[in-house]
Amino acid sequence: IKLLMVQDPDASAATNAFLTTANTDPIIVVYDVNDQIDRPGMLTLNQILMTLTERYDYSKGFEFRHSLSSLAESMRYMILLRGMLAAEAVITKEGIFNEVRQVDPVTLEWYEKTNGVRTPVQSISGTQIDLNVPTFFVSYFRQDPTTLYPNSPFVSAINTIAARQQVINDLYRIMQVTGYPRMEITVLEDILVKHAPPGVRADPDKIQVYVTQQLNQITSAIGTLRPDQPFVHTDSIEPKMMNESKAGMSLNIDPIIKTLNAQNQAGLRAVSTILGRGESGVNTASVEARIFSMTAQELNQPIAEILSRIFTMVLRMTGSQSYVKVR
Repeated sequence: IKLLMVQDPDASAATNAFLTTANTDPIIVVYDVNDQIDRPGMLTLNQILMTLTERYDYSKGFEFRHSLSSLAESMRYMILLRGMLAAEAVITKEGIFNEVRQVDPVTLEWYEKTNGVRTPVQSISGTQIDLNVPTFFVSYFRQDPTTLYPNSPFVSAINTIAARQQVINDLYRIMQVTGYPRMEITVLEDILVKHAPPGVRADPDKIQVYVTQQLNQITSAIGTLRPDQPFVHTDSIEPKMMNESKAGMSLNIDPIIKTLNAQNQAGLRAVSTILGRGESGVNTASVEARIFSMTAQELNQPIAEILSRIFTMVLRMTGSQSYVKVR
């Protein structure tokens, strides 16, 4: 899926459409235990977020920091790629909230050593890192409730994309054979044998070798012939064109491609208007755009959930009893 989101035109277009449509700035509000806006808590959280997004120590080398908007966008990409978010709140020894570090969910392994208590371990190159720590958080998107291992929302498109690519490759090969006219050369073997040297004509084995050599020479000469170059030959050769009439018109591929396109856009959770294939008019396009925008909006739910939990933990480390809600 990681490769398809970059290399396949439909998967790439769907990814770009989801990221563009769902691209909204996060709104962060602090509430107290009575569900009222906590203004002092907001001031504290704003200072904490400044340490997350802004750099203060310039004595060190290069340091890459996400803004909240770019952090949210990278999380949206991770949801499309994996169907899940996993992130750790990195806090320095000085108690500074320094980073929200995403963890690839593919590297997570889950264990249930105590009934009902599941803990994650990150496995990388044979090394296991225990993530049973309070600074680690996960959030799911359209998760199967019977498992903790996620699937990308694009996973259902893999078979269709593979089938579509195979059909296109087959069509390329067919087009090379039947789609373009090509020259056919008929060599009259009787004339070749008639003009063979006397010592060759008397030996059947030598005749066969001689004919093969002559065919190879003719093939080499014709194969390097330019389209604008004259072809001069004797009456021992009869040139003509194969598939000269209606080249490439023998196979109707439109129904095949339309079927695969329909399956592809279904697997990618996209609509024909988004992928540039809308043919049903303005009203249908409006409905499709609305449905797609509602689908894209859902990408922000697990992001809001995991950021709410992270920011709440960091705020409470300052002694506050309030909680953070991100939307």
